[in-house]
Amino acid sequence: MPKTKATRSKSKAATEDSRTLRAKKAALQDEFGKAKKTKENYKGYYDRGIRILKDIPNKHSVYALELYLTQKCVVEELGQSTADGIHGAMADYWDRLEGGQYNGKYSLDEETGKVTGNPARAPPIVDFVKCIKNKSRVKGAAATRNHAEATTFEDMQQFMEWSQLDLKAKDGKDLVHMIEHGLMRAFLSSGFVLWTRAGPQHGQGTTPYYLPYLGVFLDNRKGWQKKQGYDGPLESNHYQIYAQKDTPEIDMFDHVHRWRTLYRHVLGREFEPDDYLFPYISSNGTIHAKKPMTHDHAQELINKFALGAKISKTFTTHCLRQGGSQYRFMFAPIGKRWSLSIIRWWGGWAVGEQVDTLMRYLLDSLQSYKTGHGDALYPFRTEPDKSFMGEHNALQPPSTADDSSDDENSDPSTAFIPISGAIIPGVGKDSNAWKRAVDQWYHGDPAQGLMVALKDWPLSWYTGQMRLKTGALYCNRRLLAEEYECMGCDEKKFMEVYPEYPKITQLLKAIRQRKGLVRKSS
Repeated sequence: MPKTKATRSKSKAATEDSRTLRAKKAALQDEFGKAKKTKENYKGYYDRGIRILKDIPNKHSVYALELYLTQKCVVEELGQSTADGIHGAMADYWDRLEGGQYNGKYSLDEETGKVTGNPARAPPIVDFVKCIKNKSRVKGAAATRNHAEATTFEDMQQFMEWSQLDLKAKDGKDLVHMIEHGLMRAFLSSGFVLWTRAGPQHGQGTTPYYLPYLGVFLDNRKGWQKKQGYDGPLESNHYQIYAQKDTPEIDMFDHVHRWRTLYRHVLGREFEPDDYLFPYISSNGTIHAKKPMTHDHAQELINKFALGAKISKTFTTHCLRQGGSQYRFMFAPIGKRWSLSIIRWWGGWAVGEQVDTLMRYLLDSLQSYKTGHGDALYPFRTEPDKSFMGEHNALQPPSTADDSSDDENSDPSTAFIPISGAIIPGVGKDSNAWKRAVDQWYHGDPAQGLMVALKDWPLSWYTGQMRLKTGALYCNRRLLAEEYECMGCDEKKFMEVYPEYPKITQLLKAIRQRKGLVRKSS
C-alpha cells in the first residue's frame, strides 16, 4: 500500500520535558498573548501597583487593591483608563502567578484565609471599576462642573512665585531640588502653552530652538491612522514659541531654555535625538535621559507644587491643557485672545482626546455667563452673546435715525458715553464681601459682566471722564487687594488685623487709617 503524504511527514523534533514545554508556552503567551502597547501599559501599572500587591493572594489582597484604585481614581481623580489599566494589569499578573494557580473565579475561605481564584475578579473590585466607568460617562452639567479645576493664569503665577521662593530658601545648594524645580517650571509652562499632558517630548538634537523663537514639532496624534469622521487636520503641527516677557509665569521659551541648560549640565554632554525633554528622574536626582517621566511621577510633582503654592485645588495633567486653552480663548488680555479656528489648530495634535472635545469644553465654559441676562436693565450692556467685552459695538455704523431728543437738552461739550465693558459689579454687604472685592481685582467676575480683572484694566477705564463711573470703586478694590498682599494673602491674618472685615465700608476706613491715607472727595 503506497504511503500517504501524512504518513511521510513525520515530525523529527525531539520530545521536550514538561518543564521546558511550560516555559515555551509561557514565552509564546508573553510574546503574542497581548498587543505590545497593552503589555507596556500593563507593565507600568504593574510596576507601580506591585509595591503594595506583591504578596501571594491572601485575604487582604482585595481590600488593598480597592484602596489603590480609590487613591488613583477618587483622590487623584484619574479616570476610566487608569481604572481599566490597574484592573487589567493586576488580573493578568495574578492569572499567571504560580503557573496559573490563581486563574479563575475568586473565592475566600473565611476560616482558613485561603484564596482561590483571582482577587482582581472579586465582586467588590468589579463593581468598583464599574462605578468609575459610570462616573467617567457623566454628561451635561455634572461633566461641566469637572472643568472647574482647570489651571488658571493666576494658578500659574502662584506656582512660579512659590517655586522661586523655595529655590531661594535652598540657596541653590541642593542639586536634586534645583532639577525638580527646573523640570516642573518647564513642564507646567509648556503644558499651559502647548496644551500637553504628561506625554514624552524629545530633545530633538543639540538645539531645537532658533532665535527669536523656540521651534517645536509635535508628531504624536493618537489614532490618526484610524480617522473616524472629521477631527481636524491630520498632519503634525510645527509651533513657534516666542518669548512672552509680559507674562513670565507662562513664558515657555524662557523656562524650557533654563531647564535645558541645567539638564545638559547635569548630563555632562550634548543632547541626543532620542533624549526626552522631560525624562525620568530617580529619587536621588539621577536623570535617565532615554526614559520618559511617568504619568504618576508628573502627578506627584503637580500635587507637591500645588501644596507648596497653597493652592486648594485638585489638579491633573489634563488641567493644564484645559486652563491654557481657556486662557487663550477667554481670559488673555484684550487683543491677544484667540479665535476658535486658532484654538482648533493649536490643540489639534492633542494626545488622548479629540480636538472636538476641547472645543465643546470651551463652549461649555462660556455658558455660565454668555447666556446670563442679569444685567438686562443696565443701559450700556456688553452683550456677551454677540462678542467678548462688547467689541462688536465698535464696529457698528453711525445711526441714520433722527435724534428724538430736544436740542436744548443736548450739550455736545458735556456728552459722555461710558466705555463698553468698564463695569465694576457690586459685592454685597455680607462678611465675605471683601473677598469678592479682592477676587474682582485678580480674576474679574465674568458672571456679572466684569470680563477683565481690575488689575489688567487700561488707564482710560478708570481715569478721565470714566473716573466718575468707576474711579472710586476701582481704587477701593485696589486698596483691598494691596493690603491683602501685604498680609501675605493670608485670610486668617487679614481678618485678625482688620476685625472690621464684616462691613466693607468700615474695613476700607480702617485700612486707610492704618496706612495714614486721607480720602479725597471727588
